[in-house]
Amino acid sequence: MTKLSDDRKAENMIGGDNEMMGLKNHCVPLIFDCPRNAISPKCPFAEIRTRDVVDRVNWVKAKTMQQLRSILKHHSDCIERGAETTTEKKAR
Repeated sequence: MTKLSDDRKAENMIGGDNEMMGLKNHCVPLIFDCPRNAISPKCPFAEIRTRDVVDRVNWVKAKTMQQLRSILKHHSDCIERGAETTTEKKAR
């Protein structure tokens, strides 16, 4: 059995498993593409999108609940701001 970090133990004690799965499920599509089809140097997913699929999935798996919340907050804020953070559009 793997020893859980203190952060993960706390998440499990307060029913964090369901929230953690929800956060990870929300992140998975974002490790492959931006819903705005944009590239922003400030995007926490920008660098990870250059890695192979296994590395991307492992990156999400390694994040704590707090890290995922922060990353998704940044993503949500970026979507709300729109094109002001976009430095380049990807060609499709």
